[in-house]
Amino acid sequence: MRWRQRFAQRPHLSRWPRPAPKRAQARPSTLIKATNGAIYTTAQAKQGEAIYTQSCASCHGTNLQGVAAPAIAGKDFLGTAQKNGWTIGILRTIVTENMPFNNPGSLTAGQYAEVLAYLLAANCYPAGTTPFPEHATANLAHLKITEPSHLAGTPDRFGVCSVVP
Repeated sequence: MRWRQRFAQRPHLSRWPRPAPKRAQARPSTLIKATNGAIYTTAQAKQGEAIYTQSCASCHGTNLQGVAAPAIAGKDFLGTAQKNGWTIGILRTIVTENMPFNNPGSLTAGQYAEVLAYLLAANCYPAGTTPFPEHATANLAHLKITEPSHLAGTPDRFGVCSVVP
């Protein structure tokens, strides 16, 4: 018996919702192409470094390479982010909704923005004059995390840059 005949004999199957046709999605632009990487300020990154040291380093390590949690800067992190298609918006959601692991949501919106600025600086993205937003914005969802085409600093052997004072 053919598949269509078997399907016709089971009318309850024909009521299944059919998947919606795939819509053409806007292709996410890379962080460098979209904003030249300048979506945080140096002052934010410096503040974020202090907050990171206090709230995040116990799990992610002082060098951001992970201790009890994964690396969040450098070659390993960028490889994972690219493999999984992460955007800045996804990273922001992970951080603001799940971190610090022992007390999620305990930082203010400004502190989360500063920590994210620090993470961008540690991943060698250049700073600019526009501060990292304290709240989610639509454009963050389209900024893919990629390896910077021009580095803001000299990365260490793990690919991590220090925050310029």
